[in-house]
Amino acid sequence: MRRQKEESFVMFAHRLHNTLQFYFQSREVDSFQGVVNLICADRLKELLPKNVLEFVLTQEMDDWMGYEVLAKTVDRHEMNMNMKMSSQPTTSKRPPPVFYKNVSNDARKEDRCYRCNMSGHIARQQKSTLKPLEVVEPFERVHIDIIGPFPESPKGYKYALICVESLSRFC
Repeated sequence: MRRQKEESFVMFAHRLHNTLQFYFQSREVDSFQGVVNLICADRLKELLPKNVLEFVLTQEMDDWMGYEVLAKTVDRHEMNMNMKMSSQPTTSKRPPPVFYKNVSNDARKEDRCYRCNMSGHIARQQKSTLKPLEVVEPFERVHIDIIGPFPESPKGYKYALICVESLSRFC
């Protein structure tokens, strides 16, 4: 943040104070150690390449990562990116029953990451934490599903609609 030409030092100091106060409150930082961790994590993010930063931001979700967790996440991502997977083990696991012209190409396609569609790493190995969905009020969240087919009823119905209210589990 820089002081603008038409801004006095008092105005700049107030703007800086308000910006930092909002920044730390939005990140729920209330201690000196929290400020140090946040600054280290933000500085590390500034140094990351764009593709690694995008990966980190998808892993971060609602809460910000401390610098240690961030560093471990980046190391894990880089290790997976550097892991070169060959298509030979895949083709040797499943020999085709008959002559199959493009078996090597098809096997290489299966070795791609489901997130970024790149070969060389498998993002499935990276586990993200599951967070329970909080439900505070009745009928705030309702789960709906269709089950069937069943043997046809006298009225001609084969499927059933199931609705479950999340808080009480009432069906």
